[in-house]
Amino acid sequence: MQKITDLTQLSGLLSPFLQKGVFTNNFLMLPDYEKYLSQGLLYYTQTETGVLLFHRRHTHWQLYYFLKRLNASFALPQDKPTVMEIVSRANVDSFASVLAFWEKNGFQNRLPRKRMQAFAPQTKLAPAREVNFARHGDAKAVLELIKASFDPYLGCIPTQAEIEQKIAQGEVICCKEADKLQGVLEFARKGNTFFIWHLAVSPQFRRQGVARKLLAFLSALMQREGKRKIQLWVQTTNLAARKLYEQSGFHDDGWESAGLLYLPKTRKE
Repeated sequence: MQKITDLTQLSGLLSPFLQKGVFTNNFLMLPDYEKYLSQGLLYYTQTETGVLLFHRRHTHWQLYYFLKRLNASFALPQDKPTVMEIVSRANVDSFASVLAFWEKNGFQNRLPRKRMQAFAPQTKLAPAREVNFARHGDAKAVLELIKASFDPYLGCIPTQAEIEQKIAQGEVICCKEADKLQGVLEFARKGNTFFIWHLAVSPQFRRQGVARKLLAFLSALMQREGKRKIQLWVQTTNLAARKLYEQSGFHDDGWESAGLLYLPKTRKE
C-alpha cells in the first residue's frame, strides 16, 4: 500500500472509476477525505481494473473499493484486520455477486443488517424522568457500554473524543437510575432525519423497558425539533431488536448491508 498525500493525488486515482457501471461501496464526502488526508490516514492499492482505499484506524483498516470488473485479486494488509460495508437495495442481483467476489478474496459476512425507518414512532411511553441528554461526565461509561455491546470492528465504535463531541452536540441520550447507567442511545441529526448509531442497554437492565424509554425520548425530541423521520440499521439475526423496533413503529425500507471482515492469515478469532 502507498500513502495518499493530497487531494490532487486522490483525484487522479479515482477519476478513471467515477463512471456508470463501476462497483463501489464508497460513501465518503470531501470533508471526510480532507480529514483523513490531514491526519495521514489514507492509503491505496490498485490494479488495472480497480483501486482500493484504506482508512487506517486504531484496531483495523476500513476499505472502500472502486472496481470495473469483479475478477481481480488484491494483496490485503496483514498487520491488522480489514473491514468494509456493502449497501444495496434488497434482492439486487449485483449485491450477491459482489459478496461472492469478496468472499473469494478472504472476507466473511460478519454483520448482515437491514435498514429500518419510522416517520412517527409509536413508543407508547411518555419520556421518563430518568432519561435525559448525556453530560460530559458520562462519556467514559457511555463509551464502555457501546464497546461492550457492538462488534469491535464493524460496530462503528467511536473514540472518547468523538463521544465527548457528540455529548456536546446533544446527540447522546442516557437512561440512569441513581447515577447508574442503564442504557444509551447515540444518534445524529442530518437534514430532517435522526439517524440512530448505537442503542445499548446494560445486561442487568434488559427486559425492563429501558430501550423503549430511550426511543420515547428521541421520539419526543423528533417532534419538538420538527424532524420528519428516524432511521437505523439492525442486525438481521437480532430478532429481539427487530421486534422492539417494529413495535415502536419502524419498518424495513428495502435496503440491506453486509459488514465484511478479513482477518490476516496469521491471526485467528
